[in-house]
Amino acid sequence: MKTIKIKHDHFVKSVNLLDKIVGNVEPINRRVYFYTREDVLVAHASDGCVNIFIALGRMENFNDFYVAPLDNIKLLSKSGNDDVEIRFSSKLEFLMGPEYISVLHPFSRSIQRRGRLAAKFELKSKDLAYTLDLGSIILKEGQDVVIGIVKENFFVLSEEHSHIAIAFTKMEGDEFVSTFPYESARHIVKGLNIVGNETMKVGYSDELIGLKFSNVIITFCKSNTQEISVTKIEDLLNIKEKKGLKVEVETIKAGTSLAARFQRKNGGKGYIALSDKIRVGVMSQHSVYEYSKDVMTGLNIRLAVNPQKLNQFLSRLKEKYVEMFFDGKMLFFSSEKAIFAVKTEKTPFKGRF
Repeated sequence: MKTIKIKHDHFVKSVNLLDKIVGNVEPINRRVYFYTREDVLVAHASDGCVNIFIALGRMENFNDFYVAPLDNIKLLSKSGNDDVEIRFSSKLEFLMGPEYISVLHPFSRSIQRRGRLAAKFELKSKDLAYTLDLGSIILKEGQDVVIGIVKENFFVLSEEHSHIAIAFTKMEGDEFVSTFPYESARHIVKGLNIVGNETMKVGYSDELIGLKFSNVIITFCKSNTQEISVTKIEDLLNIKEKKGLKVEVETIKAGTSLAARFQRKNGGKGYIALSDKIRVGVMSQHSVYEYSKDVMTGLNIRLAVNPQKLNQFLSRLKEKYVEMFFDGKMLFFSSEKAIFAVKTEKTPFKGRF
């Protein structure tokens, strides 16, 4: 029998991180695999795209691969300060104070071990979480997020019908454009929010992006594609240099929040109209809702918009103001590190921007 004792706080934080990364979309993925690497016990889990490897502590090597249901491990109490003992034999056993869990058939086939990914630069975990969160929030399950490095900016871009959201943070590195699943983006955001604000080493290859911090390595898949124009992404990034009407975020967010609530109850189509007022509204089959604020925009336009999408984006912005302007094809809400754009009906959505 091989055993290891793990500090209570380290064990609880590790289980919470595994839980967020795996997510609930595919219940079959809610398993934790254990193996040893160079006298270190490693816990591994995956959502199918994102892989996480956590070093739990030093112990004598063993050759087997063990697996345990993540939801069973989560049942161990998070209160108190009892260390956790894990025993590896013909069973897989967890002991925490008065609690005991045994996995009776714990052996697994050889699993994916983490490879080596050369770190190319560093990034704060909160900066990555913020960029992923803001750039992916307008999507839904089954869709893909566009990510990459263009003009020394790491960016995350989403498209939903006539809406575009892009967030970016400074990052040196070779340019690339890729995609990965929306669900995995949300899992990484939730996981990094547990981590706090650590400095991460970042590296990438043709197939993977890797993040390394303290005792954790996270890798996620990327699919290189020729479908996305780097030039058009550069054009979007250049938008942040333009000046428009400076509007307080709360002015617009108050309207989008209330209009989104009305739309959830009544259905219908949303719109935003700009003139001597900013008006956000929803027209359903039986009723109309509109929220307006006196703001002299210098424009006279009305565009279809999903109030919930715009509200999701604005609710996550850290800036107090956005620059708002219209170029004849799109209405832009631009901040220092993010842009939301709405296309006109005359320039309908035609696939990847």
